[in-house]
Amino acid sequence: MRIFLDTEFTQLNLNDAKLISLGLVVEKFLDELYIEVSPQPPIGECSAFVRDTVLPLLGRYSGAECPQEEIRSRIINWLQLVRHPDDELFVHFDSEFDERMIRTALDPVPNWLQIARISSRDTNELLRHEYHVKDKIGRPEHHALHDAHALAYSYRPRSTILGFVNPLAL
Repeated sequence: MRIFLDTEFTQLNLNDAKLISLGLVVEKFLDELYIEVSPQPPIGECSAFVRDTVLPLLGRYSGAECPQEEIRSRIINWLQLVRHPDDELFVHFDSEFDERMIRTALDPVPNWLQIARISSRDTNELLRHEYHVKDKIGRPEHHALHDAHALAYSYRPRSTILGFVNPLAL
């Protein structure tokens, strides 16, 4: 089973970045989890971009707020609900920041969970953009849940596109 991840964080310094929000979307959009860290990191720790673009998008989903100390248990509980016992579970990301944020949030990462980068060759950027603008129903970029949906929507494994399976990918 594939789950697609996106996070929003305070700044583009990997060592100082702090989680602001996290979105997880099950393949084929079967389920989703959205978390906003509560309380939010101090505004002074956020880059100008985050203050201007990310923070105004918060607070749109009731029940999303989660204290820092409860984030791990909320994610693990949700993963166990959506997980099929016989399936491998992969959380896919496309940014090293997302990987750092999920690994930190889940520390330690359960042994039944694989966290894996998606190659840019396996996503279609036009589809990702289309997700945010189609139907004009308010799915702005730089919102963790919408960006996780866009990543899932744009995911097109090369083996599927090219009509063959790469034996090295098995």
